[in-house]
Amino acid sequence: MKKVFLLCAMAASTMFANAFDASHNYIEEWGNLTLKGVQLSSSKTGKAVQLRGWSSFGNYDENCVKSGSDIQRMKGMGANVVRLAKYFKTGYGEYTIDQIKTLMAAAEANGMYCVVDWHILEAAGNNGNPKTYTSDAQQFFAQVAQEVDNKGYKHVIYELCNEPSGCGAGDIKSYAESVISTIAQYDKSKPIVIVGTPNWDQYINSQTIQGGHLVQTDKANVMYAFHLYANE
Repeated sequence: MKKVFLLCAMAASTMFANAFDASHNYIEEWGNLTLKGVQLSSSKTGKAVQLRGWSSFGNYDENCVKSGSDIQRMKGMGANVVRLAKYFKTGYGEYTIDQIKTLMAAAEANGMYCVVDWHILEAAGNNGNPKTYTSDAQQFFAQVAQEVDNKGYKHVIYELCNEPSGCGAGDIKSYAESVISTIAQYDKSKPIVIVGTPNWDQYINSQTIQGGHLVQTDKANVMYAFHLYANE
């Protein structure tokens, strides 16, 4: 019995050692990410991929992600992805596009994937409908996609709108298709894009999938966001 317990303990130690290997290059292992059916997968191995990590905050001065060393620290704690949230019109001291580009490069240097998030908020009098800011989002993601194309990046995922509110899935669908078309002018890799769902990413089934408002595109691999709000 003691031998069995010791073997189990050694196996667990090995598993956690691998999970927290700060030198591991996930981009080199998996390459561009894609969808196989509904499963996020590696284009190199064809195997399922699970991403784990943290998101930044809007206020640059108070942010947990300001430099490559911050991203490296996250990786040492088990992350293989970092989410860069570009807050829009919130007054929080949002990232500039140059800061986004610097952190995209830092994620790539650390062998980690990077979600670039257009972070709209129904706050400070803002409209939570992403369609309201379509032209702003297109301008932002055009700059991101050009950087991906120029640098040959394989690690960037586009999150088109964080937690839409005050709108239906039809508005989100038409917005997403417009922004994806802009991205595809520069990033030809058919990248992963994450599309928000109504009511702060809660109504994924009733209005998006079952409601007939799936994004129609052959220019990207589309996934949908779902946020669980505990005790609500």
